[in-house]
Amino acid sequence: MANRIPHHFLEAPNTIVNIDFLDVATGVGYKRFYLRGTNTDAGGDLFELTTNETSGSDIENYRFTSVSDDENFDVTFTKPLKMATNDLEIWGTTRIVGSSSQTYTVTITVYHVDVAASATSLGSIAWTSTHDGTNKYRKRAAKIAVSEKIFKKGEKLRVRVQTSGSASSSEFYFDPVGRRTATETDSAATIDTKSWIAIPIQVL
Repeated sequence: MANRIPHHFLEAPNTIVNIDFLDVATGVGYKRFYLRGTNTDAGGDLFELTTNETSGSDIENYRFTSVSDDENFDVTFTKPLKMATNDLEIWGTTRIVGSSSQTYTVTITVYHVDVAASATSLGSIAWTSTHDGTNKYRKRAAKIAVSEKIFKKGEKLRVRVQTSGSASSSEFYFDPVGRRTATETDSAATIDTKSWIAIPIQVL
């Protein structure tokens, strides 16, 4: 009689997550979450995280244009997710607009938010630009070392973005499709207007 395949090999896993890239050195997969701005049915602004790179921001809500913005970009998990111990990556696009010696700072803090709405910081970074007489576009990147963390069903990943400084007309962009491009002043490279976070993950 032919040998039967054990039943547990016939079952599909309960959760499948497609990774966007692999850290070969550690064997950890990464999933991108793009910062996105939309509008509510009442006409207000709505901020969220999306894995859909082709889902663009609303034309009236794709950037911050002051030094007093403070918004949360959230995604709620419908299945458990295990964040691995590794570096979390953050990318963003900024533009400093002002006069010489003025500054513009974008502070990004990443949170785990439980079902009771209690938020725990996983780390933060700050990008500061100083005006040197030229309005400058810049593509920024940073890493935050994180420890293993389980996101349960119904819990949230949150990215809080705060702007500050004296260059009061400066900009921070968050359009997943990056439909507006710019020339980075220092490198002369063409850059997009996407901002995203990539978390190291393992699936439960």
